[in-house]
Amino acid sequence: MSAGVLAVMEQTAHAYAELRAKDGRGAVLADDLLEARATVERLIATEEYQRQQINHLRRVNEHLVRLLSSIHMRCAPPDVTLEDGRVMRFVPPDPEFYWRELSEKVSSVKSEMGAIFQEESIALARATGDTNER
Repeated sequence: MSAGVLAVMEQTAHAYAELRAKDGRGAVLADDLLEARATVERLIATEEYQRQQINHLRRVNEHLVRLLSSIHMRCAPPDVTLEDGRVMRFVPPDPEFYWRELSEKVSSVKSEMGAIFQEESIALARATGDTNER
């Protein structure tokens, strides 16, 4: 749709430019239309940039959910009900090792998310031509 709007604006600008060339009529309208076209182009670029940011945040969110779900499963794996009705519950054979591993996993969340955010931010900057350092 955005490309169609720009095409119509382009055609209209050419028509006004022809009027301006013939007798000066339409000069103000042509200038206004060119300004409007520039504004539309900026809005389209902004929309695309925001769409890329949304996609980036969705990927980060999905990764966070997977990571936190894996930590949750280590903390409280679901009970297993056997066919005869007995319920089996996971009890770690070496609780100290289990809790150390869990603690390391939780501690790694911050550094892992920082790395993912930086990686995604760099990719987003490259995709949008943003030259600001991240």
